[in-house]
Amino acid sequence: MQAVIQLMLKSMSAGDSTATLVVWNLLLTVPLALLLALPVWTMPDAGQLGLLALQGVLGAACMALMTHAFSLADASIIAPLDFLRLPLVALLAYAFFAEIARPATLIGGALICLAALIASRASGRAREKQRRAEKQGRTAALTAGKRS
Repeated sequence: MQAVIQLMLKSMSAGDSTATLVVWNLLLTVPLALLLALPVWTMPDAGQLGLLALQGVLGAACMALMTHAFSLADASIIAPLDFLRLPLVALLAYAFFAEIARPATLIGGALICLAALIASRASGRAREKQRRAEKQGRTAALTAGKRS
């Protein structure tokens, strides 16, 4: 589902602003989350409400930044970087709460980091190959122009 959302964001970012896409995302996901939360809902206290508000602001900011990133770069670069959240959260959980991640989380985090590295290198090679092809095309056009 995350991949579908990212592909939709990529295609929609060509015609809509980041703010519009973030608002649409919030208008669609908040009611859905409310429906799922209602069966187990307990009213948070004031401190918890503050943390929830902070999470909402940071989540919306993250969504805005990711949406803007999708408008600037290829999804094959942005998506693996988005998945780096798992190992980063595991590191923060260890740093702040001394929570040790399970082996499956560590293995998953290592695979995500590896996938992000591979995607980044592959994208760099593809861009370099495209630049060389464009340069060869310009050189061929110049050579053909001199012959005529």
